[in-house]
Amino acid sequence: VVPANHPVKNVKELVAWAKANPDKSNYGSSSPAFTIASELFKLKTGMPAVAIPYKGSNESNLSVVAGQSTFTISDGPPAIPLVHGGKTRALAVTGAVRSPELPDVPSMAEVGYPEVNTQLWSGFLVPVGTPDPVVAKLTKELGRALADPGVQAGLKKMAVTPGGPTGEAFKKLIDADIKTFADVVAAAKLKFEQ
Repeated sequence: VVPANHPVKNVKELVAWAKANPDKSNYGSSSPAFTIASELFKLKTGMPAVAIPYKGSNESNLSVVAGQSTFTISDGPPAIPLVHGGKTRALAVTGAVRSPELPDVPSMAEVGYPEVNTQLWSGFLVPVGTPDPVVAKLTKELGRALADPGVQAGLKKMAVTPGGPTGEAFKKLIDADIKTFADVVAAAKLKFEQ
């Protein structure tokens, strides 16, 4: 998202604006996850932008509203109301597909940056060595819980889409994300406090 009154109307214009105004280009970041997503965006577009750290997504979004940050990549709950309220302008979502909460906002793939594909996800993990029947039962029960209309409605309020891979496919997703984000951290020379 960018400030509602910013002259850019789409991602390519943001990249061009940042390249033309490198001394003014910055982004609000509320956590390592959003710093990594922003740095991936910078690496894939070649745009300059200095990180401004904030304690949370609410603060990073409000920094955009106030014009202190050029843009922020954020989770949905603090960003979506500001977009709907006309305080910020959403340029793209970083997932591979559009968000149901912002159906008119294109994905990064749609605007020409398919490699800027980052999604926050949560998962259920068990200790190594958990017996297969226990894993199968937990997977089945979690699937049933996620299919519950009340659970889905509660997750939707948080801009969360329930579901996703399980078992070996989930492990592959984790391994791929670790590789992608480790490469971004190394390329951007990022350091995080522990």
